[in-house]
Parts: sequence; C-alpha cells; structure tokens
Amino acid sequence: MTYLSSSPTGEQFDIRKHLELPKPQSRNGWVNVPCPSCQSDHKPKRPSLRVETSTGAYKCFKGCATEHIRESLGSPKDRAIPTALTHHITASAPAKRVTIAPQQVKEAQQRLLGQGLVAEAARTWLERRGITVEMIKAYRLGLVRKRCGRDGPMLWAIALHIPADRDGTAYYQKSRLAPWLPESEQPPEYMPWSQYGVPPVVYFTWKPTAATVTWLCEGEWDAYLLGWAVREHIAGESVAVATFTSGCGTVPPTEELERLPGRVVTFYDRNDAPHPKTGLQPGEEGAKKVALALGERGWIAQVPWREKFSHVQGWDVSNALNAGFGVGEFQEAAEQCVQPEPKATSASASPTPVQNPLRAWLVTNDQLLARAANYVDWLVPDLLPSNELFLLATAPRGGKSLMGMTLAHAVGTGQKFLDRPTTQGPVLYVNLEDSEIKIKERELAQGWGAGLPIYWLNKFKLSQLPYLIELAEEIQPRLIVLDTLSRVRDDSISESSAEMSRALEPLQELASYLPATILLIHHTAKVNVSNASELDVFETIRGSSAIRATCRGTWILGTEGDTHRLFVEHGYGKLDLQIRLNPDTLTWRLLGQWKPAVNRDQRERVLDYLNEFGSGTVEQIAIACQLPIKSAATVLGRLQADDLISKQGGRRGTPATYHRSRLVGESLEKEGPQTRTATRPVGEIGELLEKAKTDTASDSGVAPTKNNIFSSSDPQISDQPNANCHISTPVFTDLRTADLTHPPQKAQPVGETAETQTGQGEVSPTVSPTFSNCSNKTPKNELSEQLNDQQLSQEAADLTFANSDQRDQPPLPMTKRRRAVALRKGDVCRYKRNAPAGAIAVTCRGKDLTVLDTRRNEQGEYEALVRAESWGLGVEYWISCGYLERQAQKNLKVSN
Repeated sequence: MTYLSSSPTGEQFDIRKHLELPKPQSRNGWVNVPCPSCQSDHKPKRPSLRVETSTGAYKCFKGCATEHIRESLGSPKDRAIPTALTHHITASAPAKRVTIAPQQVKEAQQRLLGQGLVAEAARTWLERRGITVEMIKAYRLGLVRKRCGRDGPMLWAIALHIPADRDGTAYYQKSRLAPWLPESEQPPEYMPWSQYGVPPVVYFTWKPTAATVTWLCEGEWDAYLLGWAVREHIAGESVAVATFTSGCGTVPPTEELERLPGRVVTFYDRNDAPHPKTGLQPGEEGAKKVALALGERGWIAQVPWREKFSHVQGWDVSNALNAGFGVGEFQEAAEQCVQPEPKATSASASPTPVQNPLRAWLVTNDQLLARAANYVDWLVPDLLPSNELFLLATAPRGGKSLMGMTLAHAVGTGQKFLDRPTTQGPVLYVNLEDSEIKIKERELAQGWGAGLPIYWLNKFKLSQLPYLIELAEEIQPRLIVLDTLSRVRDDSISESSAEMSRALEPLQELASYLPATILLIHHTAKVNVSNASELDVFETIRGSSAIRATCRGTWILGTEGDTHRLFVEHGYGKLDLQIRLNPDTLTWRLLGQWKPAVNRDQRERVLDYLNEFGSGTVEQIAIACQLPIKSAATVLGRLQADDLISKQGGRRGTPATYHRSRLVGESLEKEGPQTRTATRPVGEIGELLEKAKTDTASDSGVAPTKNNIFSSSDPQISDQPNANCHISTPVFTDLRTADLTHPPQKAQPVGETAETQTGQGEVSPTVSPTFSNCSNKTPKNELSEQLNDQQLSQEAADLTFANSDQRDQPPLPMTKRRRAVALRKGDVCRYKRNAPAGAIAVTCRGKDLTVLDTRRNEQGEYEALVRAESWGLGVEYWISCGYLERQAQKNLKVSN
C-alpha cells in the first residue's frame, strides 16, 4: 500500500486531490475507483484502484505500479535512491524462497481429487482447459487456500507444485486463485496469480534423458498440455518440454538456462494485442528476449494455426492443442524456427557509450576533504554517532528492550541518556517481541507523557524495507529501533550465514539516506559482569561475524544481579561503563557523572558568543571564538549537558544549531566578570588540589585486565587537572584553565606577566604556570633537574625564572593547555605516546629525536626543530614541545 510521498517539487503527493472519490460505504473509509493507469493501458475499466479516504493510501489490484499511476495523473515520482536501497525497492519478488514438503503436496492433491463443491468447480475449470484427472495426478496439482492481496479475504486456489530440488523433497507452490469465480464475485483485491516465494526457474513437464531439443512454452498450462502430448508421441524420445515460472518476459539466471538441453525453440503466441505504448506484440518480444539470452541455442517459432482462428486473440499452445493440432504440426513449426537478430544501431549514428556506474562515486582527495565534516555529530555524545547503523546486544532477558525504550524516550523528549545530552527528534520503534500491555506498563513506569513524537510498528521484515522507507520519509525520525534482529530478518536468511551482510547493508545505506541513527537489537551468549573481563565480549554476539562487521558500532550489555556494565565500541574508541537499572522507573542510569574536560576560557568564550548572538553552528562558533572545531564541539556538548544550551536541527546536510537557553544569561549574570577573571591567592592552591583529589565521581567502569581489549575506559572526567602535577608558580589564574590534553591557543613568554582585569577595574600581574611531568613516579630532585635548576620562591607572588637572562637558551615553559618539558639544543627526546596521532606521529613515534633548535611560533607556542638518524639528509621537523618528552642528555655536536 502506498501512502503520501514527496513529489519532484517538494510537495507531498495526495491522490485525493487528483481523483473524484465517492462517499465511502464502509466504516473503514475505503472506496474503489477506476485506475487511471489501467485506463491509459486500455485495460478493463472495472474499478481496481482502492483508496483510503482518511489517509490517502492507495493501491491498484490489477498490478499497476505507483509510479505508473502518478504518471497517468501528471505527477511523476522523481527522487534519488541509494544503489543498495534500489535493489529492495524495485524488486517485485520476495527476498526469500518458500518451499513446502511432499506431504503438503499430497494433501493438496487429495483435496483437489476429493468431494465438494469447490473441488468439483476446480476440476471442471481444468477440464475445460484440457487438463484431465491423470494429468492432475502426474503434475501434482492441488487445492489450497490463499489470501487475496495483502488484506483481502481467503480464496480457494489451484496449486501448481514445482520441484525445488532434484530429490523431490521440496516444492515451490504457485497458485491460480479461484479462476471459476465470475468477475462480479471477485473481491476488489483480486489478483489472478499468487507466486510468493517462487523464484524464476526452469520447470520441465517432460524431459527424456536423451533429449536433444527443448520446446519452450510461455505458461504452465501450455507446458502441461504440450508435455503430455509429446510424451505419448514418438518425438518424445528426443524432445523436452519446459516453461519458466516467471513467464517468457523474465529470463531466469544463466545457471537455470543451462539446464535446457540442446537447441531451444520458444513457441510464442499469435495475434497478441499490441502493447499500448510500444506497439509491439508482448509474446514475440518475450520469445526474442529469451532466444537472445540463450545465444546460438536460442530459436523462436510460431504456434500452429489456421486462418479461421484469426478472430482468437492471443492464440497459444493450449488453443492449438485443444483445436486439434498435434505434435506433428508442432514439429513442422519448430523446423521453420528462426533466430532473432539483435537490435542494430543506425550506421550514421555513433553508438551510445556505456556509462560507468562507478564514476558517480569517484571523488578526488580534495573533494573528500572539502565535503567531509570536521567533527563527529553525535546523537548521544561518545556513545551513538548520528546517521549510522549500531548494534545493541545482550543475553536474553538482559534488559535490551528497556535500554532501547530508555534511549527512545530520551531522544523523543531531548532529555539525557546515561547522563549525556541527546539530539531531540522523532523516533520509530519497531517492536516485535513485547505486547502492547507490557509496553504501556513500561511507559507509565518511565514517566512517558502524552504527545511524544514516538511511533510504534509491530510488524516488519527486512524484505519490506521499501514500505519502511515510505513511513520514515513521512515521520522523519532521528532514531529507528529494530527490536530484534531475529524477528526482522527473513526466514530464508540464517543468522549464522554470510548473507546477513547483504541483508544489513541496505540498513546502513538507509541510515545515511534518511538520515537517521538505526539501533539494531540482538542477542549474545551469556555475558555477565564477572566473566566480561575473561573474554572478548564483542565475540559473544550470536550468529555470523558479518553482523558486527556491517554495523558501525556495538553496545554489549553485561548483567549480573544489580550490577551492569555497558561495553561500547565504535570508530572513535572503546568504553566500559558501569550502569544500573532502576527497578521502580525501569530506566537505566549511569553510576557517576559524565563531564567532558573543557577549558574554562573556551567555555566562557562560547557562552559570551551565544549570549550576544543567540545561536550558531559548530563551525560558526569555532571561527568566531577562534577555537579548533573539535574543541568547540566538545565545549558545546558540555554546555548542553549542563542544560545551558539546546541543540536543534541537523538534518539532510543542514548543520545543527545551538541556541542559548534562559539559564545562559542567568549564569553569566551570577558569575560576572570579577568571578570569571579574578586570580586566586596562593593559599587556595592547596584547597583546589585537595578538592581535585576527592573528586572521584565519574562514569569509568572496571577495565578488563586479562586481554586488555579496551584502549581506555570512559575516562575519569573532571574540570580539575591531575592532582599529582607539581605547580611551579604560587599564583594561578584558575586551576581549571590548565587543559593538559588540547593544543594551546596562546602562551605568555618566559618571565613576562599577563594583566588580568579584576572586578574593581585594577590590573594585577599573573605568571603563566609551569608544569613538570605529571607522573607520580617523578621525585622532586629529578623534577628540579628537568627544569634546569630553576629556583622556586614562595615569598613573592610574582616569580620569574632565576637568571633566565644569562642563559644561552632558556628552558621552555608549559602553556596552559599542554605539559611541556624544558628542551635545549642537543637534547634527545621522543614523541609522546599520548600525543595526537597523524602523519607526524607515524614518522616520529619510537625514534630518538635530537633537538637542533627551538623557537616560539606566532601563537606563542614553543616548538623544537628535531631530526632522527634514520631520516634522510636534510629531513627535519618543527614539533610542539608539548608533544615531546626528554630521554637523556647526550653530548652531541649540533651544527646550526
């Protein structure tokens, strides 16, 4: 069923605006009207288009596609669909093959040969076509019940059972729905054939072992009659009779065509009605298509006839046999067969070059850098990136559905999830496990309110992806939850097979196309808190490894009693979180707090910008505040977690905007300039250090120790620096301005003082703090050597380095944002392990680097010119001192 969809102009297509609909006669609001596409194709004018007056949903039960209906109404459908999704949208056959057992075939045949009005009506219809009782038994015809359309009534149908293997242990079932019913008694959803689960294969009705020729018919009824006639004729020793389950218009795969023995002669219908758009005869064109696919073995021939039958339209094999033509006449027609010629191009016209489908996806490196985002857009910071396919897996009854509902409620309302902010938006939840009563109980316990933009779907299979796309384009969800994989996958696809990758790839394409984050819920082997450190939890996912490989990230939930651990992996790191399920509210909460470390100065600059301009994107804020874009994104995430700003938008190429809330202005007014910039006295440093020591609340969990599968746990995040760092100055503007992980923006020269505006308008001198190596293993006497005998004075608040003017090359101080060691010419150092990765890291890491020179760049950051012995002559690099650690002094002669 097709619902409202977008037109090329961007407006929603509503079929109710294009048709005059009568007043519905039934309670459900359905009406039947003539299909405009059927009228343009000169099909019977019986009302075959069903329209729901309340929603505008529509469907033609004569088989017209939605695009043909819209073209007939003058509103064609035009939109770009990713390649992986195009296969699912355009495929008319189901993704799986459905077979039945021999016992079911036997029961259906007994039903057709038994007593009753339906059985007698079916046999009578078959006898009129020339199908006898002996043929019913030989070809395993039967009588079954089939549904008419998707929502129509059940009807009796004649079942054609086609062998699915050579052993006769499985059969495809193709059904002809109640052909004996007059047209006036057929329901509106009536379709003549039902062949769900039947792939395009070759079906032999007669195949001798010594066959050298194959006679191919257009349909099963023709093949039954011709095969029965050939088997009783002398020609039956060398002639096989076959048909395609999909008709001659659709050519089966090559491996099926190879089953046809010898030369293949296709008999096509005579006197077909020309196609209304092309003017060609469908039977002849279909036969040519098959013959060309067979190559040198493919031939076509006309069904025998006489002029007196010229009034019969669509003269086929059944008509000829029932009219008295025999196998001999078919042999004569086969001898007059011809090979069709490929469509030739005009000699004057140059051939159309074949378009390379990969060219549209080819980009240069500059184009990639220009169009790729400069930061990661998170649906949930550090846990769930936007517009990706993610996997949530846990053991049965491990709380996965509660986790999915907690996340859905947080995204639908814009509230926090595991202490992290979320991007608010609609949610589509595909629930295939729990009842509506249980869902309601959980919603009441979790405190869901009315009017939430959360939608529920209780039926879905991956083969129905086109219908899910239509719903998603209407709802525009930011999050789609599929609960669970075992319920949404088709029966023909096993969880343990590599086919899962092909089944899940369209979901990843869909996440990028909508765009929306898709969370796929799955099962694991038994994982609990105690055994999680003894194994790789991500290897416990049930089924094929292709499931984890196709998804862009995975959550594993380990449970044991009241203790729970959430293991997270994605392309940006691995986390191990301690969480707890509240038994009263049935919601998950984080043990500790999530507080990403941000620089106080950066935070204030962002707040000042939002207080002045009201809103902005990440890039706008980064440029205006002169911040690295990643740092700006981190600061905005922290402010959103503190409920000082809100995040809105961010769909289909439009970046999200951050808006100040009422709390921003209040925070700035309460804080004031005197609070934000005033210096702290010497006596407060000890208090701040003690506070940093006691601030141990975080969301870090227990990191596995045996196999060490996590690069790091969710770090202990605080506004305070490491309490074990030794501060080389008694005066410090604010301890929280020392960000030891981000590159510096500005730094004061050695010995110079910075002026800070106090609340009374006075100017007080401050000195940039100098940090030593923050390792607990560094003793104070060794620390003094690293600082080149710098003397610390506790008697004066304004300290400078002793005798710094007399030194040839003074040691380099630590800026506010990076720990730096004092480096001089001739020092040997190494690139730090925790320094940023990149090309320079690959070049320098693990090598002894000799300092050739030092300088201070335009941003006030100290750099060292280094080279390694293994590098070529003249190869040297300027590297920030904050990325280097000194190894030992070597008496090397350095040339300037």
